[in-house]
Amino acid sequence: MRSAHELHYCNRIVAYLDILGFRRLVLQSHDDAERTIRRLDETIQHTLHCLTLDAGADWFSVKLFSDCFCISCGEGDLSTLLMEMSFLQYYLASNGIFVRGGLSVGRHFENARIIFSEGLVRAYELQCPDPYPRVLIDPAVVELIRAERSEGCRNELLGFVLQGFDGVYFLDYLNYAGSEGDFDKEDMLQAHKDAILAQVALNGTRPEILAKYRWLAEYHNFKFDESFTEDECVEGYFQTLRERLCIPQTTFPSFKRIDHTE
Repeated sequence: MRSAHELHYCNRIVAYLDILGFRRLVLQSHDDAERTIRRLDETIQHTLHCLTLDAGADWFSVKLFSDCFCISCGEGDLSTLLMEMSFLQYYLASNGIFVRGGLSVGRHFENARIIFSEGLVRAYELQCPDPYPRVLIDPAVVELIRAERSEGCRNELLGFVLQGFDGVYFLDYLNYAGSEGDFDKEDMLQAHKDAILAQVALNGTRPEILAKYRWLAEYHNFKFDESFTEDECVEGYFQTLRERLCIPQTTFPSFKRIDHTE
């Protein structure tokens, strides 16, 4: 039997991700459900592959149980984790699978059979009351980033952190395009826009769900404004690009007068 000190119940960065609309995904037709399973599995395989390219491969873990992901790593591997979480969130979103969650730090233990984690509880509690589909970042993790001695590394890490209008920090997953030189920003935003519009069409009579995608549309449009400026575009192209890639407010239901003829 192992002694207690061999359990390695120590501080790790831990993410909890929850898939939105999981019940609908599970109850899809057989073929659509199989496609969803493949996308989820491919995403986990890609994420694990990229994480294990690093020297600290055995310090990473990615598990999906029902509609929840648990991802963890050592504190020194935060840069790789933020990059791969951004890929995971974007890739799933572009395939119509949106997630929300939390990223925190705390004691964590897992093996092939159990997960016992203070960090996971903190990450879960961080995102639990949040109404929007975003991955919230614990201020304690932001402080770890600010304590990074290398200015270049610190700035790179902060590039994955945005602060919402409500003051909370969340993962800027569309920053993935800016961090990958061969990743086309226009294609990325187009796929993201199409996925959001598809969900709006599916949930047109459910205001509580539409509110989530309205927030995503605001985030999406913010990223367009951050990524493109009129000065960088050929004359006349910027407006065309904006109309093609941004999500107009008219996409969502608005106020209306009662029809007096009814």
